[in-house]
Amino acid sequence: MNKLTEKQIKLASAAAILLLFACIVVNHILSGMRNGVTFAVMLIVTVILLTLIVMLFGQLSKLERNETARLRSEFELERNALQEESTKLKSRLVTLEKQENIRTGNLLKETKLKNLVNGLLKGGAASSSKLLTYLVKTFQAVAAILYIKNDDGAPFVVKEAFGLPDDFMPMAFADGEGFNGQAAKDGKAVTVNDIPDEYFEVFSGLGQAKPQYLYLLPVLKDKQCIALIELATFEKNNLNEIWENVVEPPSPFSSPSKGVGEESAKVRE
Repeated sequence: MNKLTEKQIKLASAAAILLLFACIVVNHILSGMRNGVTFAVMLIVTVILLTLIVMLFGQLSKLERNETARLRSEFELERNALQEESTKLKSRLVTLEKQENIRTGNLLKETKLKNLVNGLLKGGAASSSKLLTYLVKTFQAVAAILYIKNDDGAPFVVKEAFGLPDDFMPMAFADGEGFNGQAAKDGKAVTVNDIPDEYFEVFSGLGQAKPQYLYLLPVLKDKQCIALIELATFEKNNLNEIWENVVEPPSPFSSPSKGVGEESAKVRE
């Protein structure tokens, strides 16, 4: 039951007093009738008292309706606030689920890539082809090149390629030579998002176009780069972050050159 307001209590008290007064007046009227008071006077007084009583109860009813409307309005506000909070919590839950799915997906990719890289390091049959195929399919690459270095001091040469135009001939490079060579020397994955005009174009369902992003992924053994993967895509992805957890980290005594990492850079000339 709702609590009565102060004004309702006052009106109820007034009504009770008025009823008591009406009883007293009626008693006096009845006494007056015995003393010769006319019926007309009695009727007028009675009508006045009944009118006052009806007005008081009307005010009480109005106050009760107003109180009900106020409580209903407060209830609606609280319900809307709870619904809004529930919507926010659901949205947050969806976001957390997506983040968890991304983390789980990244862990699966890391595990698969570690196995493929280990196969490459061990010189397994068709290991380079399997590694490039997985990278192309998983990260929607349009072209890929695998360079390897057979001996210390020897240049990196092409071992495997995918999606290259017939007229494009990737060149060998040495440690520190050009952008590929610098990535190999520093042992860090690089994202290139400023590909020069002379870089090759690839064919897709939309026609011929130049890739928008280039990923240079060093493969390390005993803290030395023994292979480098060049991956071209139209869309940016988190391959660099995943690759950091796949390959052996570089020596803490190495001195990475300025500009290697996630920043924009030019491909080797």
